[in-house]
Amino acid sequence: MNGARLLTLLPTLHTRRPLTVIGAAVIDIIADAWTLPRRGGDIELQQQSVNVGGCALNIAVALKRLGIDASNALPLGRACGRRGFAAVWQKRDYPA
Repeated sequence: MNGARLLTLLPTLHTRRPLTVIGAAVIDIIADAWTLPRRGGDIELQQQSVNVGGCALNIAVALKRLGIDASNALPLGRACGRRGFAAVWQKRDYPA
């Protein structure tokens, strides 16, 4: 299927049954290290960025952008990053 044909089909997509995305949502913490630590050692890192993602979350985002209604079952756990997910989801108006 070529790109032009796909673009004509995308607006016609709709769900026939309730759709739920199940899977992982993760936070990637990108840091800069001047060197690798020696075995058993520690080094100081400089945090560069924090990115919210994960396969299931990316699918949920794509469905939202396509206008396809879906519920999301993405466990967040109890870690400090949980608040980061909540903030991103509220800001982008993703369904919980």
